[in-house]
Amino acid sequence: MAHHAVSDGVIDDNVGPFEPLHTLRLKFPCNESLQNQITQLEQEEGYCGWRRARGDGNCFYRSVGVLLVEEIVIALDVDLKRSWGAEFLQKLETLRFTSALETQAHRQLLYSMRQVVEGEGWASSKQFMQSLKDKSDTSLDLALVRALRHLIAKHIQENPTWMLKNGMTVEGLLAVEDSTPEHFARNIVLPMGRDAQGVVIPVTAAALGIELKVAMLDRGDKSHLNVETYLPGDDDTSGRPVVNVQIRPGHYDMLYTENPEVAKSARAAGPRAAASSAAPSEALGSTVASLDGANDEELQERYYCGQCKADCLLCGNVTICTSCDYTYCLVCAEQDAVKSNVSWLMSLARRSSQGKICRHVREGVQDMHQQMAECAVRAKQEVDNSSRILTGLKAEWNNREDELESDLNAARE
Repeated sequence: MAHHAVSDGVIDDNVGPFEPLHTLRLKFPCNESLQNQITQLEQEEGYCGWRRARGDGNCFYRSVGVLLVEEIVIALDVDLKRSWGAEFLQKLETLRFTSALETQAHRQLLYSMRQVVEGEGWASSKQFMQSLKDKSDTSLDLALVRALRHLIAKHIQENPTWMLKNGMTVEGLLAVEDSTPEHFARNIVLPMGRDAQGVVIPVTAAALGIELKVAMLDRGDKSHLNVETYLPGDDDTSGRPVVNVQIRPGHYDMLYTENPEVAKSARAAGPRAAASSAAPSEALGSTVASLDGANDEELQERYYCGQCKADCLLCGNVTICTSCDYTYCLVCAEQDAVKSNVSWLMSLARRSSQGKICRHVREGVQDMHQQMAECAVRAKQEVDNSSRILTGLKAEWNNREDELESDLNAARE
């Protein structure tokens, strides 16, 4: 299985695999505010997973573009799939590029979307994600990012009086910022690697004809999750693709209400695949059934939770990682990890060194260990600084005592 190097939740690849939300929770074990907001993502907003986007300044455009195409690829309704694909393709066909390399990459994007509309091309989310691995100048990934930038810039310039949710027009808000639609599009939207900001976010829904939901995770004291919904310009969202992203300060990633790979495979494979997307207790039955004939060693190697061990096969809270062969217990992963159970972390570390723990849990543990190590280093530095200050104060006090004693002796003489 391919390795996806990560740093603070940001992937080095263009996009990462689908991951359950608890791996996002494991990134912030000591931040109660973020823990509460991630709980709200699950329990109140109905999200079940996320996908990382590479942090190169294009993360918003990449996240939205990838999710939009993925929605088209995995759409179960063939007519809806064709309609969404044709609408997006029509928008893409209006774009023109002066660079030969950009034109070449855009033509490949157009060809891929035509294939999808015609019922060919990518057959699953996994196949589509595989096509985004290339990082060259003519890659499909950059072609998609570039296309979204141009579509949004075009909408801003052609619709300056478009009304935002705050009651201001696009040109009115830009005027407050001492800018114009043309200047903003040219200097903020179109340059590759420039972070999305300002009117880009609300205008995206109208530019692409989608419903865009943005979950804002706040690292500060705020505990309430804020989810903003942006519509294309009217209240009728029926039949429109819904794109969900989450932002932590300075970076966007993708959010999911269902596992896209399971959704597609369920359509292709029928009831058997659908069983794997059921509730944990239901999925457990199909998992155990598939293990008929497996010996104890195989069970221990593949289906083992670092804390409750084989009991997790019977507790009804087991889930199988969508990207590898390992099983983990949701109760252990989401409860004990949040509480930073050191003994469990050590157990997971030992298991991960043997390759027996789900990669997602392993990465979360590694991140937690790194954060704990960094905290320990900072604490040691503070202790050392305090010790130096105390040593200095003590030396100064001793010097002052010597001076006072000398003054007293001189006075006696």
